[in-house]
Amino acid sequence: CLSKGIKVYLFDRIVATPLVPYCTDYYNCASGIMVTASHNPKDDNGFKVYWGNGCQIIPPHDAGISESILANLSPDQEYVIDEA
Repeated sequence: CLSKGIKVYLFDRIVATPLVPYCTDYYNCASGIMVTASHNPKDDNGFKVYWGNGCQIIPPHDAGISESILANLSPDQEYVIDEA
């Protein structure tokens, strides 16, 4: 993102998930992303994406975002996607 001139706010430590949507709204960001991992089932791990107003992006909008991410993965890296 930085190489494209997009301003990024990156926390310098682990933060609770609710801080990301709060700060997305507070700093008037276009969106917010939280990388997650937890004690919950593995299907709950991954990332959460928030609109500029701090609301989580959910179906059906999340499918288009996921497709865009997969279509723009770096070709010099190997990614394993578990679709099970």
